[in-house]
Amino acid sequence: MIEKQIWAATKALFAGGVHYDVAPDSSTLPYATLQQVGGASVNDLDGPDTLGNPRIQIDVFARSRTEANELLAAAAAVVCVAPLRGVPLGAPISTYNSDIKVFRRSQDFSFWV
Repeated sequence: MIEKQIWAATKALFAGGVHYDVAPDSSTLPYATLQQVGGASVNDLDGPDTLGNPRIQIDVFARSRTEANELLAAAAAVVCVAPLRGVPLGAPISTYNSDIKVFRRSQDFSFWV
């Protein structure tokens, strides 16, 4: 499972940890979440291939936009080199949750597994 490899590669970046899908309410900032948000079907003339091409979204949550931006860039630097070799899909997206005063930076990556 590629999420376990991404988790292991990025966990040291986040004081609040890296969580699958949703972080607990008590999470310390900054933290990240990982989730598979699709991917490409891999087929050839012989039928389904043994390769997978999951699309993984990394969301970073922090108290400032600058911190969220820097941490997502650091995570991208880790997942886009060997052994993971992720490929960014589009530019990052930034949002702000005014209810809990947290900045979020999000980006999708494509992996071959």
